[in-house]
Parts: sequence; structure tokens; C-alpha cells
Amino acid sequence: MTTKRWTGRMRRFGIPGMLAAMLLVAAAPVRATGVQIGVRVVSATTGDPIVGAAVLLDVEGAVWTGGTGADGRVSFPAKLPRAGAVAAAAALRLEVRAPGFATLARECFGGERTGELVAQLWPEDAALTTGLVLAAKGGSFVLPGLGRLEVAPGALAADAHLRVLAPPPSSSCASVFEGEVLRDLRLDAVDAGGHPMSGVIPTGPTGVRLFVAPWYRPSRVEGATNLALEALALDADLAVVRTRPVTWARPGLLEVELGDGRNVVRLDYGVPDAGCREWSPWSLELLPIAGSGDGRVVVPISCGYLGSTGSLAVAQGQEQASVLGISAEASASVGWEAGTVFARVSAQVGVTVRGDFRHQTATTEMVESRIGTPTVGTANGAPPSALLPPWACTDGDFVLGIVSETYACYARRICRDPGSKLVEFKPLGNLKVAQRLSFWYANLTWNPTCPGCSPTGMTPATHDPNWSGAPDLSKLLR
Repeated sequence: MTTKRWTGRMRRFGIPGMLAAMLLVAAAPVRATGVQIGVRVVSATTGDPIVGAAVLLDVEGAVWTGGTGADGRVSFPAKLPRAGAVAAAAALRLEVRAPGFATLARECFGGERTGELVAQLWPEDAALTTGLVLAAKGGSFVLPGLGRLEVAPGALAADAHLRVLAPPPSSSCASVFEGEVLRDLRLDAVDAGGHPMSGVIPTGPTGVRLFVAPWYRPSRVEGATNLALEALALDADLAVVRTRPVTWARPGLLEVELGDGRNVVRLDYGVPDAGCREWSPWSLELLPIAGSGDGRVVVPISCGYLGSTGSLAVAQGQEQASVLGISAEASASVGWEAGTVFARVSAQVGVTVRGDFRHQTATTEMVESRIGTPTVGTANGAPPSALLPPWACTDGDFVLGIVSETYACYARRICRDPGSKLVEFKPLGNLKVAQRLSFWYANLTWNPTCPGCSPTGMTPATHDPNWSGAPDLSKLLR
């Protein structure tokens, strides 16, 4: 499809694809006109029905509106086009709005199978918020699980926190679309209490840039030519008010300039050519994005000495709850069932991980192990005769516990054609895995009353299992 045809459809129906929500479509095919359409609206984070959501359904210019009841459902007596008969012409448009949630807007064509439409709305409080951005200085902020947000000096009209709502990508309609909506991002400025601040983000070139990994679905872009990435700024009625190009900051890293409000990142591409003739099988990539420690035994430290002894053990196969955020849809798109994903994760992290995509649950089977406090009775394991400042002047806690790592999970493949350097990867989601027993220190303070200690001083530098950051996306291109 040419860009001209694509633009024409945009003008007629609005923005196609998924905007700030996942829309799951039941598999019952439409075989005749006069079929009643049911829409069920739920929270994407809890699955609870959303009462009083305003739903608009437009079928070939005939518009129905209604509100959801206590079960989150509303039905319309819409006359749908026959499946396959007018797939390139007949359109079905759905919009869902609810207070406290990002607006859903999606467009489909008659060839899509449909029955009850389940609209999963993302709550606005699921947004990622930066620290305070000083308008005169700008700043750089890591948005865990998403990327890095950079604000140029002088870009904002006032000091503020920036908030980005970035629901995981999901599928759009059938292959009738040559262009594809990759992500819907909402940017706004808020004060320290989380209240919106208007007029802080400029309407033209904003100087607010997001650096992220590509959101391609590789199967849709193999061998494509004339790739064009754009960020479409939308108003409250979902009309396009500005188009900004999306550029490559470096291989594997996109640079997206964001404006105030909704920003839809769209991929448009031309007619496929020969492209890559032979792809490698998909492999699993795990990039660590966060760590956390679950303290089970705490021993006090006084002047560098342990107040008691302690130990912690886990039996072989002992289960620990894991946090699963992997998309079953994304996994299926690369041909992997849940068992395949967890088997590959287990092989990489060294413990057995099991899970259920349908219920979004996962567990880790620990390896038998045991740890304890240093036998010499000092916090750093040094003999008492060698206990010197800063440890000899330190109070706090010696903690024994279970360390977990959260990984961003990607499927990756490379083109095997001679001379090709093409690498494609697809984000699957995140997975938190309980991995090992360990020890760490907490609440360390300098105690000037300890023997031979100065009035002030610095406590020892120690490892903290609790951390977060952006994944090293360059590893995906190795």
C-alpha cells in the first residue's frame, strides 16, 4: 500500500491500531450481517470490570454509543459486514474512555474476526515519573523497562516532573494495514503532588526525547523498503495535530521526540523486496533491568561486630514466587509456547522457572544452598585483630536473604544471508526470578562512640541488591 492510500485512510477513520490499550478479539468469525457486538471493558493491570466507561462503535458511518454496566459490558445491535467480502473497504472503529484510564481507539476492517471485544484500558497512574526536572538545566532520567528520557536545558517553561504512560505494545488489526502502530505514549508535566501542570511542555519542537529499543514486529517488516518511522501528536479527539520523525540514535536505539499529550509511534513501509532469504531460529535474550533482595535473617552490627550468628538455607526445589510480565501474544508470534520460554529462561539463569501465561503466574525452583554470618564475628569477615575503620566505626544490619533479578526478555534472530548484518528482535515482556541466597548490608551509619573513631566519617561502600536501570540494548546487536 502506498503512503498516499495510508494517509487517506487516516483522514477518514482516525488513527488505526492500538492506542494506549490492548484489544483482544475473540475468535468467532462474522458470517452474516445483523450480528450484535458486545464490548467488555476491563483494567489491564487487575482484570476488574470498569463501570461507566463511555464506548463508541462506528460501523461504516453508523454510530452507536453506550456506557458499561456493573460487569463492564455493553452491547450494540451493529450490522457488521460479511467477513472477507469487503475487507478492504468496510471499517469498524471503537473508542473507549473512562476516568483515570488512557483512552483506547482502534480501527479494524471487515476481514477481521470478531465477537465480543475485550478492551483492556491502562490506568493513568501506571505511568513512569521522572525526578524533578529543573527547567534551566534539563536532565536525563532512566524509565525502568522503557528507556531513557532526556530533557534539553530550557525545554520546559517551569520546573516539573515529567510523566510517561507507556503500555506494552499489542497487536493491531489484520494485515490490511501496510503501516503499523507500534506504541502509544502519553507525556505530561506534573508537580510534586502528581497534579498536572499545563503549558510546561512546548507545542512545537519540545526538546524532550525518549531513547528506546525498536518496537518492530519482525514478521511484518522482513525485506520491507522505504521504512518510515513517525511520532504522531494527537489532540483530545485523537486527531493528528503534528507529525515528528523518529530517528536512529545509534543501531538498535530509537530517538523519539515527545510532545505534550498523546504520541503515537507509527511504522510505515513500502512494497517488500527479496529482503532476508534465510533467518536464524529465534533465540532468547535476557537483559537485567532490576535487582531486589528479600531479607530473611537480620543480624545487628555494632562497631563492626555482629551481635549474634545467623544462617539461612533453602532445600532443593523449594519454590519462590516470581513476577511474570511476558506477553503470551508476543511469545506465540515467534512460535514459542510458555514451556519453551521458561525452559530457555531456566537454562540461562541457572534455576528452574515455571509459569502460566494465562494466569500470569510463575515460580522459581531454588537450588539447595546454605549461607551464614562470618564465623569470626565481624561484619566484613576480617579477624578481630584486623578490624579497622571504617568497619570498626560502623553500625547497621547484616542481612541474609534471597536475591531476585528482573529481566527484560527478547526474542532475537539474525539474517544468515552472505554479507547481511540485519538483526531483528522482539520484546516479550519482563520476568522477575528468585536466583540465589546472598548477604548484604543495610542501614549502615557512622558511630563516633566506637573505640578510636573520629566524630565523622564515611561508612564502607557495599553492594545493594536493590537497584534498577535501563537494559543494555547494545547486547542485542552483538
